[in-house]
Amino acid sequence: MLTQLFTYLKFEQQLLEQLISYAEQQQKALVQIDIETVLKTAEMQEEALKSLRNAENQRIKMMMNWLKVSRTSAMQIKMSDLEKHFHGEELVEISALKDYMMILTEKLKKINMDNRILSNRARRTFAEFLEVFREEKKHVCNVTV
Repeated sequence: MLTQLFTYLKFEQQLLEQLISYAEQQQKALVQIDIETVLKTAEMQEEALKSLRNAENQRIKMMMNWLKVSRTSAMQIKMSDLEKHFHGEELVEISALKDYMMILTEKLKKINMDNRILSNRARRTFAEFLEVFREEKKHVCNVTV
């Protein structure tokens, strides 16, 4: 049972790392105003999120069976709660995994927040740019629009 739990948690860790990679790619694309890459990375992120949800559901089902708890209870179990069920080398592994997952989660939150700011700024800039061309009798490069 413990091997399965570690397998699910490691897979979730890999998916978080993948999401971070996609978010970093998206950030570069936002800075370079590469809309095609932004859209492509958004699709890849959606697929990775779907895989992460599936892995999480499988882990929750496994924990329900292992700990004989309801789905709601299994969903509320934190990694620090799981540490109580481990000893020795397994405890060291689960603690290290918990710490690394926290670091990954915080990094993903930060990148996503930065990306949200970049995308909002790009949207506003583009809207302002279009407004310049919509206004009547504006001169742009010595040409009346």
